[in-house]
This record gives sequence, C-alpha cells and structure tokens, in this order.
Amino acid sequence: MNVSQASLEQKLASCQKQVSHLQEQLKKERKNGEAPRESRKNLLNIFDGFPEPLFLLDCDAKIQMLNKAASSYCHTDYSDAVGKYYTDLCAEEEISCSEYSIPDMVREGRKLSFERKSNDRPERIELVSLLPLFGSGQVLQGAIFRIQDITEKEKMNEQMILADRLASLSQLSSGFSHEIRNPLASIMLFVDILADQRRYSRSEQELEILAEVKENVQRITDIITRVFDYARPGSSNKVPSDINKLLEDILRLWAPKINRASIETKLSLQPDIPLVTGDSGELQQVLSNLILNAIEAIDKGGTLTITTKTALSTFHKNGQILLITVKDTGKGIPDNLRNTIFNPFFSTKPEGAGLGLTISYQIIKRHGGVLSCNKSGPEGTLFSIELPLPPTMKEEKVSHV
Repeated sequence: MNVSQASLEQKLASCQKQVSHLQEQLKKERKNGEAPRESRKNLLNIFDGFPEPLFLLDCDAKIQMLNKAASSYCHTDYSDAVGKYYTDLCAEEEISCSEYSIPDMVREGRKLSFERKSNDRPERIELVSLLPLFGSGQVLQGAIFRIQDITEKEKMNEQMILADRLASLSQLSSGFSHEIRNPLASIMLFVDILADQRRYSRSEQELEILAEVKENVQRITDIITRVFDYARPGSSNKVPSDINKLLEDILRLWAPKINRASIETKLSLQPDIPLVTGDSGELQQVLSNLILNAIEAIDKGGTLTITTKTALSTFHKNGQILLITVKDTGKGIPDNLRNTIFNPFFSTKPEGAGLGLTISYQIIKRHGGVLSCNKSGPEGTLFSIELPLPPTMKEEKVSHV
C-alpha cells in the first residue's frame, strides 16, 4: 500500500468515527425539534472529501447520503438517490456478489469486502467494502458503502507475479540449455550415421523414420535455442527507433501471407511520432511476433488493425508513453487462458513452442515498457505495448489511453 492509499485508509477510519458522532448529533437535533442543517452539511463535506464513491446507508440499506463521486458513479442526482433503497440504484452489486445479501449484511452490522468487475466498464476492477456504523452503546446506525477502483493496482500485481515467474525461468534456462544441447547433438550425429546409405542398406520406411527422428530433434534444438536466447541478457545496442517505420517494414514482409488470407489491414499510425530509444532488432522481433500471431488467428476475410499514438500510461500514473496496439478479428483467447498466455511453453498452436509471447514480454520489460493482452473474445484479441517516452514530451501531444 503506497503512502497516499494509506493516508486515504486513515482518513476513512476517521470518517467512520465522525459519521457516527454526527449521526448521534442529528438524532438529538431531531429529538429537540431543531433543523439538522449544520450537522448534515458537515457530514456531507466529509463525504465529498473522498475521491471514490461513498454511500451512507441506514439499517434498512436506504441511502441517507452520498458523495459527488457516488452520484457520478450511479448517474443520478443527489436528491433522486436519497431515501431510495441501495439496491434500486446499484442492483448489479447483488448480482456481482451472489454469496452475500447487502441489505442483510447492513442489518446485521457485519463488515464485507469483495472484488468484482464493473458492469459499465468490464476492464475496471473494483473493491467493494461495507463498513458498519455504531453509535453510543454499540447501537447499530447503518453502514458506509465504498467502491474503490483497484484496476491499476491489480495490473501491477499481475505484472509483478509474471516478472517473478520469468526471472525464475531465466535462471533455470541458462543452465539446462547447455545440458540438453550436448545429448541432442549426439542423437543428431547418430541419426546421420544410421541414415548414411554408404554404410547401411536402408528401406524407404526406415529412412522416413530416421528423417522424422531428425526433424523432431531439430525442433527440440530450436526450442532450446529460444530458451537460451530468452535467458541471455539483452543487448545494449539501444538507439532511437522509428516504430512506425518498423511496423511498415514488417507489414511488407508479411504482405504475401496477408494477401493469401484475404485479410484487410487497417493502419492508424500517428504522424511525427517520437522516436523510442531501444534495440530496433528486438523491437522488430516483438512487433513481428504479435502481427504474425494476429494473422494466424484470423480466418479468411478478417481484419488486422494496428495503431500507434502518444498517450498516458495505464500502469504508471501520468507516465508518458508510446502506445502500440495490434488487434485481430480472430476467434479470441478463452477467458480462462488469458492469464497464462505469457507463461513459458504455453501455446494454443499445435506446433507452437510457447515462447514467442514470453520472450516478447521480456524484451518489452527490458525497454522499461509493458506488454499486455487488453481484450479477447469472440470478436478478436487486442494486444498493447506501452513504451516510455522522455519526460520532456509536450503535454499537448499526449492523450489519455
């Protein structure tokens, strides 16, 4: 938890106490026949001090108060929301947390915390919390309902977990690559000897079997080479690179394959895009891998869309980046596999080694960037690359992702 988040948590804990105290005050004012305007105004000011949606619920889960962030979140006016049942405005919470009944939890004075995907924006991950409020004598007064956007935090956690896995693979692979290569070289040599017709008389079937053995040994050797290349430290040959030019060169390379599959190519490349400092060979390898994957995922007549633009990072607040996206209209990646696509040796292709995306991820990481699969489903898959730009980039050239 960072400093600002810890400060927000302390503020909320303090808010709980102040709300309980002000609610007691409101009751006294009502009992004495006084207009509870000042206390209510103070309470609302406390709520509006929070940047995230907060609802003050009574013991029946009716909304007594909500802050400006909550009004915006529910697309409703303050006056329209107050007095309504919480479920009238936020029925999706009941669906998103089927294990719990929010009104029951409020009535029982129990705490609640769960994560969910936002209904309006599925890419947004939210932490929903219910904090009971008790007055003097531990009398239940209601609850504070809070909705936090933890998308950035979750993304960073995923990236850290993946980086840890890849670091482990890097340490292991450099050792076992050499150990496996030597026996494979011996097997290849013996197969060549056995297939030498000057020494041995072989039938056509025997020669076919030996050729198949040799082909599979070569395939294993190629995989080991890729693993070794992954484990090997990246080159330091970093120079200013024109990403638009790299993309155009790669598309020319794959043009015959694109034309054979009748794929429509849509390019939206920001002109005069800033140069990115990096190893152009490695960056070309990543872009070529993503484009080839997209081509192979598309059935005949699909669309390949590639974009570049300067933007603000989705991972690092206010970080200025060059955003590259590669989108296809293929069958997509099943949701249960999306978290494993960057894992070593995972592949949806029968002949795939499962290292293309792993190595691509590592290359982008070495360049200080992030490679992620932002969207996948029946309508296709979207991969994005964020590469850092110098802090001197002018604000007017940067747009929100």
